Amino acid sequence: MVDSIRDLVKGSLLVGMGEFGVSRDLPLSTLALGSCLAVLLYDPFNRIGGLLHGMLPTGKGKAFPKYLDYGIDMLLSKVTEAGGDRGMLVSGLVGGGTIFNLGGELAIGKRNIDFAKSYLKTLGIPILIEEVDGRRGRSLVFDVRTGRVLVMVSQPSIVQGIEAIEKV
Repeated sequence: MVDSIRDLVKGSLLVGMGEFGVSRDLPLSTLALGSCLAVLLYDPFNRIGGLLHGMLPTGKGKAFPKYLDYGIDMLLSKVTEAGGDRGMLVSGLVGGGTIFNLGGELAIGKRNIDFAKSYLKTLGIPILIEEVDGRRGRSLVFDVRTGRVLVMVSQPSIVQGIEAIEKV
């Protein structure tokens, strides 16, 4: 049983807000996903995975990974450079919560989710897991050796094992 976030991310490559990471051996983790969205890319055959902690849907031409449009493209490029097979990739989405009671253009979590779903569909990358939306924060660890994603959800704090990303 995981008692704290510190236990959850121990021994992993920690990906900060607006950053991404790619690995074939170390687990990838990210913390404090509120309205931000974690996008996971995974090649289950070559056991290579990537994680993006995106903050906003689009940068309108700005080349920073905090924007999902640029960040997903950069993550895809780095996963394939590391040996991931583009045709075998699957994905997962975690986060995109509605932490503050805001709507319309200010509903960043919902906009992040909608954008990522549409963009991944355009890229032809199936989404196998979703732990999104709602009024709670999340942290996660993605074990690229097994494809398992472990999500810690705040309010109340529970741990969920999501193994669907491994099943192709």
